This record gives sequence, structure tokens and C-alpha cells, in this order.
Amino acid sequence: MRNQLLVLGLLLLNVPWYCGALFAEDAGQLDRLISSAGHAAVRTAQYYDATVDHPSPTKRELVVTSDATATLLHDASSCYVAARTFATGALVWRRNVCGGATTAGSRSSTGGVAVLPTESAMISLDPNVLRAWSPTTGDLLWETSVVELFKNTNDDSSSSRTFSLVEREGVVSLVQKGSATVVVVAASFDAATGTETTQAIDPKSMTQTSTDSVSCAKSNQRFTLSIQKNENNTTLVATVGDDTHQQPVQINPISTPKGTTLLGLHLLSCTQNSAMTVLVATSRGTTTVLRIAKDTSDAVSFRATVVWSAEEGLASLSSGLLVDASHGFQEGSDGTPETVLSVAWRWRLHWESLRRSVADVASAALLGFTNDDDEDAVGEFGFSKRAAFVSDTAHRLYGISIRTGHIEYQHDLPASSNTATINWHRLVHGSPNALHTARGIHGKAHTKEVLVVTSSLTTTMEVEREIISWLCVEAASGSLVGQGTLDISSAVAQIVPLPGSSGCRQGALLVLQDLSTVMVPPPPIGSNDSAALSYVEASNAVTNGFFAHRLDKENAAMESLRLLPQKDAVVAQVSGMARFPGETIVSVAYPNREEVIQSPCNVLGDQSLLLKYLNPHIVVIMTMSSSRNGDSDGKDPFADALKSPVTAEGAATTTKQKRKPAGAGGVTPETTQPLVDEEPNLFVNVIDSVSGRVLYRASHANAVAEPVAPSLLVSENWIVYSYLNARTRRAEVGVLSLYEGMIDNKGLTAFTTPEQSAQFSSLDARESKPVVLSKTYSLAKPVSALGVTSTRGGISAKMLILSGIDGQVFTVDRKMLEPRRPLGQVKDSEKMEGLRQYSELIPMISYLSLSYTQTVEGVKHIVSAPTDLESQSLVMAFGGPDIFFARTSPSRGFDLLPDSFNRVMLSIVVVVLLLGA
Repeated sequence: MRNQLLVLGLLLLNVPWYCGALFAEDAGQLDRLISSAGHAAVRTAQYYDATVDHPSPTKRELVVTSDATATLLHDASSCYVAARTFATGALVWRRNVCGGATTAGSRSSTGGVAVLPTESAMISLDPNVLRAWSPTTGDLLWETSVVELFKNTNDDSSSSRTFSLVEREGVVSLVQKGSATVVVVAASFDAATGTETTQAIDPKSMTQTSTDSVSCAKSNQRFTLSIQKNENNTTLVATVGDDTHQQPVQINPISTPKGTTLLGLHLLSCTQNSAMTVLVATSRGTTTVLRIAKDTSDAVSFRATVVWSAEEGLASLSSGLLVDASHGFQEGSDGTPETVLSVAWRWRLHWESLRRSVADVASAALLGFTNDDDEDAVGEFGFSKRAAFVSDTAHRLYGISIRTGHIEYQHDLPASSNTATINWHRLVHGSPNALHTARGIHGKAHTKEVLVVTSSLTTTMEVEREIISWLCVEAASGSLVGQGTLDISSAVAQIVPLPGSSGCRQGALLVLQDLSTVMVPPPPIGSNDSAALSYVEASNAVTNGFFAHRLDKENAAMESLRLLPQKDAVVAQVSGMARFPGETIVSVAYPNREEVIQSPCNVLGDQSLLLKYLNPHIVVIMTMSSSRNGDSDGKDPFADALKSPVTAEGAATTTKQKRKPAGAGGVTPETTQPLVDEEPNLFVNVIDSVSGRVLYRASHANAVAEPVAPSLLVSENWIVYSYLNARTRRAEVGVLSLYEGMIDNKGLTAFTTPEQSAQFSSLDARESKPVVLSKTYSLAKPVSALGVTSTRGGISAKMLILSGIDGQVFTVDRKMLEPRRPLGQVKDSEKMEGLRQYSELIPMISYLSLSYTQTVEGVKHIVSAPTDLESQSLVMAFGGPDIFFARTSPSRGFDLLPDSFNRVMLSIVVVVLLLGA
């Protein structure tokens, strides 16, 4: 009897037959685009009736929008034009209208883009090509080169000139404006065919279209909706009347959110009764289509109805993370971890899961459907997540459900105004240690609370002040925990996540440029209980101290800082420095604090051990040569010494060595070949952030930062980076693997133990130096973002996640990038490890694509999160107009029940055991 009850209890607790079990055939059901925006905040909009070009029984109306204007502005557009349905706002198509030198989703680096809507096409202009796009399908109608027109705009005399698009009677003209009084028509083209024509508009007849107001005139009555700009905000004002007299009227209900600036109004339609449909664009990216008509209950007022609304701010997400949202528990009055992690609380969760499963089974048997929208149904496996995103351009914090794609909450962050300039927003989560914080409470920091820190420069009475604003939010539900502002003495150098105070359990220690520190949220007034001070004092008592660092990206320098307690505050002291003259920092990467490392070594095929170099304090800084300014005459002496031939006496000569013709004899004894043929311009620097010591430095030549910026990733003892090679014209992936050393197959037995130190110190130069293995590979397509899968225990193989500029997100087995892949024939011991012979080109295997047939444009960031199932990893790709989510199995579903599992028999066995008890 006891054994039967034990078996029954194990089944109830561990076998997921009652709680929405996951089977192998379920894999792939959650791989989708959870959100698709058109572009950034709308600045151009036009209504089109697509039924004219594509006859159909139902009327097909579209609204084509863009975040560009008719004037070519440098770096002012995301390069996208999108079309939405007029009735619902659903996205129909989206096109990247920038030139070929600009990647999808990135701002144009060749001079911006201009967009002009016409009756038959959407015209786009960049410094390379003039194009026409079909407004109904998004197809390219024609294109023509305009490179010659822009050649003369690179000199100093024309640096202030701008180009604009103007359309009159089917002719599109490029108008060049040098000043307020000088306007020249540079060229004119036929809007239907794109052929150049001599017909041009009169520059004096040009009028600038304003988006500050829209009017609808019918039956000798004009209804006008305009934007009224105040000192700190903008509001909508409506008037009605004839051409000589306008009377203000009230619109019910209509309001503008506080802190939101209205960018423009775009008239979409106008009816006979002076009603209008207008698109309202805001600076935070919220696009709303309003239908305004006379109120039937009140003859003197108008009523506004929201037709649809879209959040274009999701197209410019700068940072994000995934938090667990499976259990919306209610904590006790004390809010201690024991309250929420007690046995009674866990049994209540099991009971709720059993009750839900019985209800689902009954629904499936009687009604033929189940509740698939319940996020808690899969919460026991850790699949229910909430994505928290921050947008630097929209100045908002978004919370999105990865199951439904709906925006569950959003919080406005401080935005730029007449008196304040926003420097940045940062999303802070976790703690400075390496504890795993996937679920529950670890490291004294609540995993569901996130902190958003904003830096701004405020000008008051011609006096500039550095202001820090903070917002603490429970990321699963979106509830506001606290917020506030404080003044700081100088700019922020680094943000160190710490346990918080003042009600918010997520805090941050801000290290300032003047080496002082500030705790956010600050401790209560009159309280000396500082979480930062306690943490630093504890670190100095048991270890060598608590360290931070600060970066100077322009001068390519890093300073190591030691944090010391001083009275009731924490101060920083410089302890080390690393500088790279003549270079500029382009990317920085750190080890993931929440990454789980299953084994500290690699077992080789001959049973030897490679000890991983697992230094949590390393920081990888990628730099590029800003210019050849190593000395006063603009040359880099180190690179020139490598490139110069060497004489017999060992001195380098600056004369260029002449190449010998084919078939000539050997090199004369007086000179030898230069050490390198090309000057490197891309450098990967591995630095210990505690000592400031450069551990390793790799260099590459012919690297370019456009159209795709270099990417960088640190995972375990691996450093992976990608860049574009201008000479080979393809993407290259560099891999560095760091090791402490090696133990041979007879060095660790029952009778022998290798001499290994149990302690590690970054301050010891002999112990902190790693052994680095490197290899460089090539890809057929440029990479815009790098990521890596993460699992609960780190047992599953880690897969590298890459996003290409073609809109595909795919995975690569990390063994394909192993630096130890042999150049010659593979040995038997190497075959046992799964190593293959080195091949420069990494194949893109179709079944390893996460996005499948989906196109994910403009990806700049890839994050992953573990689940309660070791075989499953959740992946999120974002940064462009699309937000992509996928569930992947790096080592297949080894802990999932197969589709052939006999669930009916298991249920019968459980029932028999229950009756026999």
C-alpha cells in the first residue's frame, strides 16, 4: 500500500498528464512574430483605394505611412515604408526603401531617405537611387540612379544644401535648397515611368505642406483640426465655420496623454457632413486613426471615435529581457521569500494545475476545444514569460506577452523637451554575482522587478544639471513599485546592479565620472541603511574587494575602479588602466551573469581535460582604427614597422619593396618580406576589468563598420564576433576560446591529483593569463546580431544564434565554430569529440533556421531564457520593426514525452493504483 501511494505521488508531482503536458509534436507551435511594426513615429501618411488596381467584391482601402518626410535628412529615418488596412490597421506590406548600402532596419548612413506620396505611387529618394513603389502591393515600379546629382554636395560649399521631393501634374522634381532664398530644381522625372523629363515646376510656386492642421470643407462649412503647441505639451483644437469665421468646438471624448508630443495630423478622408478621418501621430510612436463626426445628441459638438491604434515605438527597441510570468501569486504582508516558497504555496499551485487540467479535459470531451490562451496552463514548465522592452526613441517601457503578442502594459519614460535632453535609458535587472536568477528569489534581488534608469541634462536659468530618473516596475504584471528623480554631480560611468531598497527590490549603484557613487533607488530619508554600502563592506571583508570600471569610447580607454566604503558613502579609486591610442570603441560585451555552466572543462577524445578559463571579470572591447594617427605625422609606427621590409641588420626600412616577377629567384639576403601585407584596423581586446590588464588582443584587416556594424558575444570561455571584410566582400566570424591549461589522460586518477589552485585572483598576473585558441570562419551573408541559447542546467548543447540581414534567424552548432578543428586529416580521438576538418565557409543549414518562412527585419539584439525543461530554450530577437519569438531544442527534446506515448494507459494505471490503495 505504501509503495502504491508513493508511486501515485510521484506520478502526480512529476508526470505531467494532468497539467498541460508538452509532447514532441508541440515543438514549433510558438515560433512566430509576436509583433510587427511599420517603422518609427509616423511623419508621412496617405490614403489609397486599392480596389481600383485590384478589383474585389469588398472595398480594399490602405493607409501608407513612413517615418520620413519629403526632405532628405541625414539619419532621420528607419528606411521603411509600410501599408496598413484603413479599417483595422493590420500590416499589409513593408518595404526597405533605402539604397543597397543600408541594411534593413538600420538608419541610413548614406545621407538619409525622403518619401513623397503621389496619386499613383510612393516616391523614395536616397543619395543613390530614386524609386517608385506601388502603394497597393509594395512592388517596385521603377528606379533611376541619381548619384551624379549628389557628387557636388560633398564639398564644403554645399554642405548646407538639402534635397526635397515635389510632385506636380505627374512630374516628380528634385529640388535643391541652398538657403532660404536659393531654390533650384536639380532634375525632373516622369512619375509613371521614371524617365527624366525637361518639364519642371516653378520654384516660386512651391508651398510647404503643414501637418500641424487638417481641414475638411463640405457644403460651405469647414471643419479644422489643429495642433496647439504649449511650452511643455501639445493639444488638439477643433474649429468649425466658413472661410471668414471659425468657431471653436468641443470634441468628445478626445485627450492627449501627458508628456506626449503630437508630431502631425494627416487627413485620410472627408465626407459630406464635414466629418473626417484623420491619422494622429505622436513622438512616442503611438499612431491613432480617429473618425470625427457631429454628435447626434448635441448639435454643437463633435464626437471622435478611435478606428484603430498602432504602436510604432516597437520598431525601435534598444534593450529587453524575458521574465517569468507563470505564477501571479499574492505575497504575505511581510513579503519574505519564505512566504512565497513555502510547501503550502507549492501544493496550492499543484492543486490549481490539476483543477485546470480537469477543466480542459472536460472542455475537450464535451465542447471540442481547450483554453489555449491561459498562460498559467504551461506555467509549470516555465514557458510563460513576459518580455520587457525599453525604447530609446519612443521613451517607453513595454511589457509584451510572448504567448499572445499583446502589449500588457507600458510606462512612459522621461522624454526630451525644451529644457531637458535625454542621454539614455538603461534596463537594470539581476545582481552583480553569478547566481542563476531564472526563477524565484536569488541573490537578494527579486527576479520579476526591473529598474529603468534615465540620464538627462536639464537646463534651468542657463545652468545645466545632470538628472537621474528611475522607474521600478514589477515586470510580470506591470504594476508600478516606485519612481523618482535625483541630482548627480557628474555623468554616469557605469551601472552596477544591486539589491534595492525603498520598496524596490531591484537597485543599482551608479558610478560617476568624478569617482563618486549614487544608489538608485536612494535609501529613505534619515536612514543610513544603504544596500550599496553593505554590499561593498561585505565584499571587502571576504574578498579582495568590489570592483567596477568606466569606459571612454572616443579615446578607447578603460579604467578599473575599486569601490571602497568611506563613512556613509561608497567612493571609487582607480586601480588599473588599458588604453588603445588611435582607436575607437565600436562594441563591448560581458559574460552573462545568469549563464549556467555545466562543466568547468572539456573532455577530449583521448580522455584528456581542457580546463576552461571562466573569469567573470573579463570584458571584451572591440575597437577600430579611427585614423592613422599614432604619431604627429598621422602614421601608426607599430603597423608601419610590421609592413616594412626588414634589412639584414634588423632595421626596418620605409622604402616599399618591389615584387619580383614570376619565376625569379629567391629573396636577396639583404631584405626579407614584411611581417604583414595589410594594416589591421579591427581589434578584439580581452581585458580583466579588475586589474585593467589586457589578456589577449586579436587583429583583423579590411574590416568595415558599414552597412552592418560588428557584433560581439561572450559565452562561457568563448568569444564570438562577426564583421564584414571589404576585401573578400563577405562576412567573417572570429572565435576565441580561453583555457587555463590541460590535464592529460593520466594526470587525474584515483592515485594521482594534478596541482591546481583552488583560488583565482585577477590581480595575480601569472594566474590570470589564459591560453587562447582562435579561428576565423566565413559566412555567406552578413550578421546583424549574435546570441546563444540558454537552458536551466546548462546540460544541453549551446547553439549560436545569428541574425542575417536577409531577415532570417538561424542557429549554428558551436562545434562548427570550434577553434580546434584540425587543418589536416581528422584523427580518431578528434572524431570522438565530433570535430570535423577545418572548412572556412560555415554552411547555413535550412532545418536549423528558427524563423522558417518568417522574415524578421532589422534584428539588432538576441536574448534567450531557460525553461523548467532542460531541452527547451526560449529565444527573442528584436531591434527592428519585427519582434520574433521561438522555442528551440539545442539537443533535441530528450525530456519530452514522444507523440507515441500511451497516455490512456498511464491514466488507467493511475486509476487502478488509486482503487487498489
